[in-house]
Amino acid sequence: MRPIKFRLWNRPLNKMQKVSFLQFWGRGVGLLTSTGDHYQLDPKQGELMQFTGVKDENGREIYEGDIVQTYEIDDDGRPINAVVKYEDHLAGFTLTNEYQGVWRRLDNDYPVIGNIYENPELLEARHD
Repeated sequence: MRPIKFRLWNRPLNKMQKVSFLQFWGRGVGLLTSTGDHYQLDPKQGELMQFTGVKDENGREIYEGDIVQTYEIDDDGRPINAVVKYEDHLAGFTLTNEYQGVWRRLDNDYPVIGNIYENPELLEARHD
């Protein structure tokens, strides 16, 4: 059984935070971060991301929104990066890169190289 953990992209602070406690009510979320900060957030102010239950090859926890480097290579011989997403119809986590045509279940310990909020350029189409 995997631990249920979350982290938060806090839009007003432009910062990723680990979440220690969550409370849902009405249209908002109350949470306590691992640094002891307490927030009451409207869903527009933050994005919750769940731990996948998988760690990367360096022991780092993989969360929704992380960007991983797959073991596939593109036509120029460079590794293909993909974002971790939860797919409702699969009830599981997948790797996706629309530019490179990648879509598969998260089934390996791919190295985390960033996330979609702090490093969106890692998913951009390459034109060089």
